[in-house]
Amino acid sequence: MARKRYSDEDVLNLLRQIELSLTPGSSVERACRSAGVSDAAHYNWRKKYGGMGKSQLQELKGLEKENGRLKRIVATLELDKLILKESLEYLVKLVNQNVGSTNRENRERYRLVEEPISNLTHRQHPTAPYKSAA
Repeated sequence: MARKRYSDEDVLNLLRQIELSLTPGSSVERACRSAGVSDAAHYNWRKKYGGMGKSQLQELKGLEKENGRLKRIVATLELDKLILKESLEYLVKLVNQNVGSTNRENRERYRLVEEPISNLTHRQHPTAPYKSAA
């Protein structure tokens, strides 16, 4: 049997239909069969959407969308951090290859002292409070 993908609204409607068809003495399996879904799908949906209204469903969708956006931002920032770290290591290596007074001059010129990368890049620390666009 081919799998059918139900929208979130359809799932809420099916859950309500199954709940209404349940009477004392009837089984969940029979109610699910009459609705055309498996009892495993019913239990999974009930765990995820149980007691949820349409407004809460819309809020859940918005939160999932925001979560995906924030995950992409974090991935981008981690990549930026890695690039900056590698370039800093490369510059430190170049400066350390020079000997004598030029080493100190290069350190002062390129500000290559042993300090956190966030201080060198003048970026906000990643654990600073998030400010939403809204």
